Amino acid sequence: MRRYARFGTHVSVRLVVAASLAFGFGLASRAEAANLERRLRIFFDCARADCDLDFFRRELTFVDFVREPAVADVHILTAEQKTGSSGRQVTLAFIGMGIMSGNASSLDQAFESQTPEDEIRRKLLRLVRIGLAPYMAKVGSGAYFDVDYGGGDPRPTAPIDPWDSWVFRIHLEGQAEGETRRHSRSAGTELTAARITDDWKFAVELDGELHWNRYQLKDRTVVDNRYEYRSSTELIRSLGDHWSLGAKGFVESSTYDNRRLEYGGGPGVEYSVFPYAQSTHRLLGFAYVPEVSHARYFEDTVYFKRQDLIVRHSLQGFLAFVQPWGDAFLRVEGKAHVRDHRKHSVEVEGGFSIRLTRGLSVTFDVQVERTKDQINLARGDATDEEVLLRQRELGTDYQYETEIGLRYTFGSIYNNVVNPRLKHFN
Repeated sequence: MRRYARFGTHVSVRLVVAASLAFGFGLASRAEAANLERRLRIFFDCARADCDLDFFRRELTFVDFVREPAVADVHILTAEQKTGSSGRQVTLAFIGMGIMSGNASSLDQAFESQTPEDEIRRKLLRLVRIGLAPYMAKVGSGAYFDVDYGGGDPRPTAPIDPWDSWVFRIHLEGQAEGETRRHSRSAGTELTAARITDDWKFAVELDGELHWNRYQLKDRTVVDNRYEYRSSTELIRSLGDHWSLGAKGFVESSTYDNRRLEYGGGPGVEYSVFPYAQSTHRLLGFAYVPEVSHARYFEDTVYFKRQDLIVRHSLQGFLAFVQPWGDAFLRVEGKAHVRDHRKHSVEVEGGFSIRLTRGLSVTFDVQVERTKDQINLARGDATDEEVLLRQRELGTDYQYETEIGLRYTFGSIYNNVVNPRLKHFN
């Protein structure tokens, strides 16, 4: 299903309906013993994918939406990831709760980058109906449903692609804003070419930004003009379900970083503890990337250099989970210069969103970096204007950013009603 989901609507429906009904008839007999004659309760978890909950509430009138998974019969867990065509693949996991516990299934649907939003939500609606069919039978609602077969050959066929999996993207943007004493303009571009298959991944990207700002102070005018651009290419080879090998190259320039021009590249290897096919729900892996580059600077650095040959390597570990109780991720990366390991940095980035108990959830995000490798810093003290306007990179031993939130909801467990009247009234 994962590979052929977006080719032929009837093909996907036929294959999954058969599997869903077989799954439904095999549900635990304890559900039948409960003699449930009520509407199915579902908790639709859209936190990890973009979906229109109001639309689903209007269309799925045969179920009750509830606010908490603890009181649901089925927890619909959504997840998504990018596809090779710059589109996205959405995975819907149907997890039985309470009397339905111990039963689970999942359905996938791939969408192209230009797929209209209405088409996306209607195809997802179809998958939701298919996935709920076996559960509906066990709450006494199966008698009100019918199965429609689209006809034709249910066997999937490989698509004919005249572009041979190549995808090109051109993005241009500009912005202007101002008032009496402040004017700001910016322009940006992003050009990409990529070909992604199961075995190979190749991509070339060029992006850049220009900023022009002018501020009128009491006694003078401050002008802030800066730019940055980067061009990169990567080639990655799949070595099975757990290993990947790749190579990269880059060219970049930035007035903020004091880099007139830096170019370089290197190989990389990655190991994933879990098969890559499970990446939408769990991911644990490690990557090692050595790199060689040559840099030229606008101004002399704190090490009295206008150019430098940089040899460094990095080791990264990453962990991510998407589960009914919430989601969590962690990334740890260490970088060091081969010729002088005193020049190094360590970055830790992580976060979680967890349902602690019925109605109570907590979120936390943090990013901390120990920085000992700012070899590109320009000599001399930064002016007040450069500090306030962030015109140049400043020397520091650390950087951090953190956020925490707590949410508690109580009252009715039902969440069926859609009422958009005067939505922006207040």
